Amino acid sequence: MDSDSFRTELQRSALLVSPPDNVDELVALYNSTLTALLDKFAPVKKRCITERPDTAWFTPEVRKSRLEVDRQIYRHTRSQCSAIIVKARSQYVMNILSSAVSDSRKMFAVVNGPWGKM
Repeated sequence: MDSDSFRTELQRSALLVSPPDNVDELVALYNSTLTALLDKFAPVKKRCITERPDTAWFTPEVRKSRLEVDRQIYRHTRSQCSAIIVKARSQYVMNILSSAVSDSRKMFAVVNGPWGKM
């Protein structure tokens, strides 16, 4: 919403330029002026909300398991697991390469094998 334009329009309105002396007329003018300005600057938007039926299996225990703490624990454990896999893979490749150091044919078979030809 453009608050400066809203303020300008409000200051130019009959509500502030020439307010009525009667309280009932003032309230009616207040309501109509603000309604018109809000409709102009901040119109009501319709939203479609899809209601999904409750699932019987989504118990409070399951709902509780979606906590941020659980997500952080999962991420930490996943990171540890990935680090272990990377370490094991590099150790495996280093062991194969160190055993094939004396035999160049075996060395190239290791290098070209699982990783494709380079």
